[in-house]
Amino acid sequence: MDLLGIAQFNLEQFEEAKISLERYIEKNPESEWAYLWLAATFGHLGQQQNAKTAIDSFNRRIDKLAWNYMSTLESVEVLSLKDLNDEERLREGLRIAGVPVGHKPFAEAADLITITKEGHFKVEGVPTIDVNTAKTLLDKGVVTIDVRPDAFWDSGHIPGAIHLEDSKVFSKTWLSEVVKKDQEVVFYCEGAG
Repeated sequence: MDLLGIAQFNLEQFEEAKISLERYIEKNPESEWAYLWLAATFGHLGQQQNAKTAIDSFNRRIDKLAWNYMSTLESVEVLSLKDLNDEERLREGLRIAGVPVGHKPFAEAADLITITKEGHFKVEGVPTIDVNTAKTLLDKGVVTIDVRPDAFWDSGHIPGAIHLEDSKVFSKTWLSEVVKKDQEVVFYCEGAG
């Protein structure tokens, strides 16, 4: 991700952000999230057609991953931005760019993301681990299960990980087929373990 372009965007240096993001996309044309930031940048610059093109580019790439986040402004929730001003700046740029406000299914997904941000999905006795701990466990040979969609798995995964394919249902039965009851196991999805 183009951290320079995002920083410039958050500093409201939209012309500079546009240049940085376009330069980044030129070198990394499949970097879907850069198109999201570029669309919001174009929105703030009042360049509607360029914004629409960037949103379409974002959606085409995300669709390959079986997601369609930029259908509504609730899409911004998926980024889990810590600074509410940054989130609102991004949302406003996308609103100006013509991204619609939203609909019920995405509002429900946004609620789910909010719950996750607030830590309600913690399972008693099961820690969330950082990357260093995950690396130590991987080096020890702990069973690692990737619960991301098939398209993410296909684009890259931790060597030796077991994939919970989209066609499978996560259940005790499925889990008992891949790990013993007394074994340690690491689950990961989108960088969280």
